[in-house]
Amino acid sequence: MIAEDKQFVIVNSAITLATISIVTAIGNVLGNVLSMRFLHHAHTINLLLAELLLSILLFAGFYYHNIFWVLMILGIMIVLLGFINPKFVATMMNQVPEDKIATVSNGTTSYFQAGNILMKLLLSGLILLVKSSTIIVLMILLSVGLTIYGYSIKRKEEL
Repeated sequence: MIAEDKQFVIVNSAITLATISIVTAIGNVLGNVLSMRFLHHAHTINLLLAELLLSILLFAGFYYHNIFWVLMILGIMIVLLGFINPKFVATMMNQVPEDKIATVSNGTTSYFQAGNILMKLLLSGLILLVKSSTIIVLMILLSVGLTIYGYSIKRKEEL
């Protein structure tokens, strides 16, 4: 996308990529630090559903080639992820028996890393076959579908 559209670049490609990394790092630290003061009563499922809604906005920013929108939404998503991580770890530590914590922790880490690798492989293959705008539309549709699914599961649990 950076090579296709010069409006999606802040000064040059290197600064754009560095800015994304900086926003990610700062957002994660902010989320972890602020999770102790704010949203400590929020349910993890609600935070995850907010992440799903934000993913739609993130891909919309990619679709419209607006780097500043992408950076803003990405920052908010990473801060929320920083809120979710301590809650997730605390839930796992409280629910899993002490002798199985290491196994479950490594299993979940491997599971998430495998998903990350598979998604990167899928996108690498798709980028060779179709235009980036088509991939973005597919990601928006996938995000909308996952958001609807997430809210339907939450609604069923509330009933």
